[in-house]
Amino acid sequence: MQPPAEPVPLSAVRLPPAPEAFSVRSAIPSALIAGIAIGIACMIPIGNSAELPWLILVIGIGGAVSVALYKRRHPAALQMRAAEGGKLGALAGLFGYLLFALAVLISFVLYSGQLQQEITKRMREMPAPDPANQQVYQQLAEKLSTPEGLAFMVTFALAILFVFFLVLGAAGGAIGATLMHRDQRH
Repeated sequence: MQPPAEPVPLSAVRLPPAPEAFSVRSAIPSALIAGIAIGIACMIPIGNSAELPWLILVIGIGGAVSVALYKRRHPAALQMRAAEGGKLGALAGLFGYLLFALAVLISFVLYSGQLQQEITKRMREMPAPDPANQQVYQQLAEKLSTPEGLAFMVTFALAILFVFFLVLGAAGGAIGATLMHRDQRH
């Protein structure tokens, strides 16, 4: 015969932590840290030919780092999906963009005269355009040599960079979440 079963108090049973739902509010610290790193790294001068690949690399890796930081702060968030990683990466990209745009705007205000001279110099060094487009090129060069034209160019560039930072940050976050999820399954 078997002895009668004894009740076990529920406080003695250790259950594994329930998976934590992704929360944008709890992701802000991780995204902010990664975003600051993105913003600072994007300001490092690399060289004209390597700037775009550098930006792509920095922003993408920054998105993945934000996922790693979030998972480190929230161990129960082991099952983060790519969509959640994308949101987190986009948030990190947004913070990185804000820091980068602030630095660009401060530089624009402080050094607009030097920036205008540099743009004019580079436009003169460019190869001569097709004779059919010569007039359009001259008009563009004249407009960009004015303070209003320079302000428009900086504003337009910042608008494009906004999308660039968000998309690449989201892609890096989604890839990071996918790769980290795959590593935890094996």
